[in-house]
Amino acid sequence: MRSQLDMDISTSANYTQVGDENTTSLPDLPTTHITDFAFVIYVVLLPTVAVLGMVGNVLTMVVLWSKRMQSTTTLFLRGLVLTDVGVIVVLTIAITPLAVGMHGKTLPVYVHSIYPHLYGPFDFLAMSVQQCNVWILVSVSVERYIAVCHPLKAAYYRTRRKTIITLVLLAVSSAVYNVPRLFGTVALPTKCKLPELEGFTCYGIDLTDLGRNFFYKDVYKVWMYAIVIYLLPLITMSVINVLIIRELIRMRSRRRDLATYCHQQQKEDNVTLVLVLIMTVFILCQTLAFFNQIDALFDDKTVQENYIAVISFLYVVNSSVNFLIYVLVGKKFRHVLFALCRRYRRRSKFCPARNGSSHSLENTMVTEFPHTALS
Repeated sequence: MRSQLDMDISTSANYTQVGDENTTSLPDLPTTHITDFAFVIYVVLLPTVAVLGMVGNVLTMVVLWSKRMQSTTTLFLRGLVLTDVGVIVVLTIAITPLAVGMHGKTLPVYVHSIYPHLYGPFDFLAMSVQQCNVWILVSVSVERYIAVCHPLKAAYYRTRRKTIITLVLLAVSSAVYNVPRLFGTVALPTKCKLPELEGFTCYGIDLTDLGRNFFYKDVYKVWMYAIVIYLLPLITMSVINVLIIRELIRMRSRRRDLATYCHQQQKEDNVTLVLVLIMTVFILCQTLAFFNQIDALFDDKTVQENYIAVISFLYVVNSSVNFLIYVLVGKKFRHVLFALCRRYRRRSKFCPARNGSSHSLENTMVTEFPHTALS
């Protein structure tokens, strides 16, 4: 079994050795080069999607931090977008420069002198942000389940205080859980054999005693990783998605019979639809990544390296695509976004303005229900 963005660590006089010992979450790159396919993903597609994703996430922040967006669901979505930004930034910075250096043997100082010292912190940050992102999405799915399937209990469980406490606990527990990753590897001086590195001290990445420990290497970094990041979240969200969709179908059937499909309930259903779509995209990306945990599926190392490159790209896509879901499906989100654009369209030529809408942002916000996040 392997971690989703695995990297083998050993000391090399020429290169920081990377391969298949299944020890970390950073990109799996060969010792001296990466395939052209992986290079295109890491250096062209991934940064491009990352830039677009950052733009979308910034716009998402502007909307979610609007005055009237104060529901418990909105608080979870704020945490989600912050961790999405973290995933994009950390993965792009950790992967792209190293891929450039590995593919063409460029950036030798970064690859052989700087990166070995950054490896541990990158691993810690990547896994902490990813874990927090995953469990925030699990939490918001549980919140939606309560709102849809147990509405009479929603007032007790869906409070601002409990939501903030949940977010803080998720952030702290994710960081604490991944602290051992800071002590699993060490940068050791090695002899520089590349002429362009004359005068520099080269380093290789090696495992510490902790990194060689069976519990750390196999149980903590492989089995517990698979359970905490993949199995538990995927099973939980899959079951919740099915229950929510089934309840929505039943509710719509009853409303057709009773002709009581009120405006407020339409808003709640729209919020739920947005989150179901977000969870569905997440489940698809995570499921593909989980297959990488099974070494038996990959006889060819090159095939697995290319597959890991695709997974890395999908992680950035998953953290970048939520803005499109909000805009295409979330009625209130779209309403507020266009209202904000109308306010600032004289300052920026990039903000679209919808025709036939003359009311101000303030009027738009007041007419919306304050307890519905994106409807």
